[in-house]
Amino acid sequence: MSGTCKSRDMTAVLPVELWLNVLEQTSIIDGQHLWTVVRRVSQVFKHLAEKSFISTHLPGFAISLSLPRRDPSSSALLWPSAIPQAQLVLPFDRVALNHTYALFVSPDSIGKDAEVKSVEDLRLSNVLPRERLLEAPAWVFVNKNQMTGLHLDVRKRLAWDDERRSWVWEVNWKMMASWFYRARTQVQGRRERLQQGEDDNSSDLLVSYYRWN
Repeated sequence: MSGTCKSRDMTAVLPVELWLNVLEQTSIIDGQHLWTVVRRVSQVFKHLAEKSFISTHLPGFAISLSLPRRDPSSSALLWPSAIPQAQLVLPFDRVALNHTYALFVSPDSIGKDAEVKSVEDLRLSNVLPRERLLEAPAWVFVNKNQMTGLHLDVRKRLAWDDERRSWVWEVNWKMMASWFYRARTQVQGRRERLQQGEDDNSSDLLVSYYRWN
C-alpha cells in the first residue's frame, strides 16, 4: 500500500475536527514539525496542517524592520531623523480573504514614555516614509523572541491604512514559513557542528538570509 493510501486511511479514522484538535496541541507538535514534516505526509495532511498552522502558530509570527539612522558598516548618515528604538515591529494581524497573504500591521505609535511618537506623524513628517521601510532589513521571529529572528528578504507589499493609522504589510505566509524553518534548520545544524568542534567553512551551512518575490 502506498504512503498516500495509508495517509488517507489515517485521516478516515477520525473526523477532520478531531485531527485539527490533535495538530493544534502545541505541547506535542511544534510549528516547525507541523510545517516541515506533518504537512508533507499527503495532500490531506497538507490541508489540515496549514489550517492548524493559521490558527495556532501563524499568530505568533512578527516582522521587525531595522531602521538605524546610520549605515552599520560605514556609519554614513542614511536618514536625518531617528526612530524610537531604531525599529518598527509589525505583528501578525490576520490572514487575507484569499488566504494567500497574511497581514502584518504596525502599531499606531512607537517608543516608550516621553519618546512615544505617532506613526502617522512620523510618516507625514517624512521621518518614516514608505521608502525608508522598503529599504529596511527585515527580521522574522516568533513568540516575541526577537533574539531568535532570521533575516529574510521579504517582498514588501506595504500600504498605509488611513483608518488604523498604521502600515500594513501583505506577506505570502506559506512561503515565509517555509523559508523561515529552512533557515532555522540550517542555523541549528551549523551551531551543532561548531559545538562538536567540526570545521565549518562551507558558506551554504549557515543560511539566515533568503529572498523571494
